Amino acid sequence: MKLTTTELNEKQLKQLSGCRFCVGEFDNILSFDIKNNRFFSVTDEYGSLCAVIRLTDNNDYIMADLGVAPNSYNKDHEKYIVKKFKEECVLHYPLRKIVIQIKSSEERILKFLELEGFIFMKKYIRQTMTETVEFIILEYC
Repeated sequence: MKLTTTELNEKQLKQLSGCRFCVGEFDNILSFDIKNNRFFSVTDEYGSLCAVIRLTDNNDYIMADLGVAPNSYNKDHEKYIVKKFKEECVLHYPLRKIVIQIKSSEERILKFLELEGFIFMKKYIRQTMTETVEFIILEYC
């Protein structure tokens, strides 16, 4: 599977604002301040949106978020998306620690992140607007 990433500007982000993404904490991944974050789209060879990546510089580390589009979620595309996600993180922040948090129920994505070298750091419970959720924090150095 051939995937391409493109950095998104504010106009493009607004066009995507109605999309729903399944992975990570961010059902609203696109609602964050564009000035403090870098956003990337991941598209397949047909131009279909597969995922959105958000990278936030927190000085000591980069907080990375991955939203996978529902049309890509159950087609074994996740392993390719996670590989592209890691490549994008390392490309833009080569000497920085990358941190990602995902819902513990996202076992497939967790497996692919670990295969790409992300290391389990801890679990924690957080109350979201609608439910109590267990999250896993992983790091890539």
